[in-house]
Amino acid sequence: KLKMSSSFEWPWQYNFPPFFTIQPNLDTRAKQIEAWGSIILSYFKYYKLYRLDLTEAQSHVLFNNASINRKLSRDGILLVLEALEKTGHVEWDNPKDKKKCYLMWRRPEEWSELVYNWVNMNGMTDTVCTLFELHSGDDTIGEEFHNIDINVLRKALQILEKRGKAQIFTAENPQEEGKMIRYQKPRRIELKKTDLDDAEEIRKEIILLSKKEEESFLRPTTTDTLESNQKVKRAEIRRRLGFTPEMLPSDGNSEMHF
Repeated sequence: KLKMSSSFEWPWQYNFPPFFTIQPNLDTRAKQIEAWGSIILSYFKYYKLYRLDLTEAQSHVLFNNASINRKLSRDGILLVLEALEKTGHVEWDNPKDKKKCYLMWRRPEEWSELVYNWVNMNGMTDTVCTLFELHSGDDTIGEEFHNIDINVLRKALQILEKRGKAQIFTAENPQEEGKMIRYQKPRRIELKKTDLDDAEEIRKEIILLSKKEEESFLRPTTTDTLESNQKVKRAEIRRRLGFTPEMLPSDGNSEMHF
C-alpha cells in the first residue's frame, strides 16, 4: 500500500482543481498526463515505493486532494500509468486486467547500470556474490539499490545477464534467495585505429557508387576485361572488410549495407 504523505513537497498543480480532471484538449491533456507522471515518479522515489494497486489508488492522497475536494478518476490514473508504461516505468502484473503494477522511478536498465558501476568501482568483476548480499549486505549500504524491491533488482540483474555482464545461477543455500550472481566483463571486439581509418575510407568510396555498381564492385569476378589494378583494389577491399564470396549478394535484388 502507498504511504501517507507527511513531508513530500507537492508541486503547484496538485492544488489546482482542473488538474484532477482529464482535459479534452489533446495538447493540454498531453502536458497534464506528463505532469502527473512526473509527480507520481517523484512521490514513489521520495518514499522508495515500487508497487501500485489501481483498485486502491483513488483513495490515496497521491490521487485524492481532500483540501480542494478533488480526486483523479480511475480512468485518469490508468491513462497516466499507460503513459509511464511506454517509457519503461510501469510493468503490469497482468497486462490484460491492469490492476496491479510495478511502478519504477528508475527503469530496470538504469538500475542495472548502477549495479554494474558499483561492481566495477569495487573490482568485483569475475567474482560471485549472492542476491542477498547485493540487496541487503553491508557492502551495498549507501548505494541506491540497497534494499530496493527484490523483484526490481532481479529485473536489473536479468538485463545484465542478457548483456553478458552477469551470470545468475541457483545457490545451494535457500536462505540466499536461491540465486547467486557472477559478474563478468562483456565480450568486446576492438578495432585498431588504422583498421577504423581503412574501413571509413572504404565506406566513403563505396557509398559514391550506385547500387548495381556497389554489388558488382564487391562481388568476386573472373572477368578478364577489368584492369588489373581494379582487381587488386576489389580484393583488398574484400580482405579488409572480412568478406568471403558466400557472404556477398548472390542476386540482383540484394543490397550490401554499411
